[in-house]
Amino acid sequence: MATGSTGTQAEYVRAPFADTSLYHVPAAAEQDALLMLSDILPTGFECGVLHGEVQPGSTVAIVGAGPIGLATLLTAQFYSPAEIIMIDLDDNRLEMSSRFGATAAINNKDGKAAERVMKMTGGRGVDTAIEAVGVPASFITCEDTSHRVASSRTWSACGIANRDHDQAGRHRDDADAAEDSAIAQDRRDQTHNLSVQVREDFGSI
Repeated sequence: MATGSTGTQAEYVRAPFADTSLYHVPAAAEQDALLMLSDILPTGFECGVLHGEVQPGSTVAIVGAGPIGLATLLTAQFYSPAEIIMIDLDDNRLEMSSRFGATAAINNKDGKAAERVMKMTGGRGVDTAIEAVGVPASFITCEDTSHRVASSRTWSACGIANRDHDQAGRHRDDADAAEDSAIAQDRRDQTHNLSVQVREDFGSI
């Protein structure tokens, strides 16, 4: 986003210093590819990777393997961490995260992910824990994967608490479910294209 702006979601935006802070979209660029850069990828990169201070050779845990978690996983690899541990409740998401470069994947249905992370790291915990869900349980998991290490270790939150979740931390809102299935961080796994009208119809359910 342009200098001086913290970001926005709107049909039209007035961007400060646009002549020197924005980049023209290449004429040959595909809209589907640009969609991946509009919201989820920057959230995972800035809120997760940059704020989490991912460093070469470090150990990273990402709690949540949904779209933002996968974006965090992809962009964390720019900084060459030694280990990226993905934690989620869904085996399909964890399988996808392994294809996207995770070095380990943990299903937390039994609530013992933090215990497994501590065992994998010799009781040290991770250097950076990144929360990418937005429910209390995932914040607690982040804290528990890093609480035994030095105070210099960090954790960062990408997730924003939503109004409706089940006890497993999944969204009940049909619109969120549709968006979750439609948006993938690698275009090989982009499964659906929804029109604006279809998206609005989901929002009214």
